Amino acid sequence: MLFFISRSFIAIAITVFFIASPLVGQNLYKEGRAAAASGDTLKALDIWMRAQSELDTPETRIGIAFIKLVTEAGLTDRYEMASRLYFWGLEARDLEANREALEGEVRRIDPLLSDEQSAEWRKLLNNADPELFERITGF
Repeated sequence: MLFFISRSFIAIAITVFFIASPLVGQNLYKEGRAAAASGDTLKALDIWMRAQSELDTPETRIGIAFIKLVTEAGLTDRYEMASRLYFWGLEARDLEANREALEGEVRRIDPLLSDEQSAEWRKLLNNADPELFERITGF
């Protein structure tokens, strides 16, 4: 038996996929934040580690939150994973979707930058230039 799939069905499926994908990332981020807030550090980390396999696009907030929590908790056995997840998060290219996380990261790194670098990074951020991801990664 042949199945016929209409173009409108395919268009709807693709639209739902692209709308739902960011929501999955947002849910994983919030779920991990809730676990961390309740004191369950390992559960939060496990939730965020799933992001790489469950999301189609990197989630900057998750990478930053993961490395921050690992560092705060002194979980040295997770440093390598924290670094991988941090850099994975910086593979995102949608600055607007990741603006809040990037603003925080620029604020944290800013004291280590030269005045020239700081001005350049702020310009990239203000212009929503995805080059900022590369600059942070290369720092």
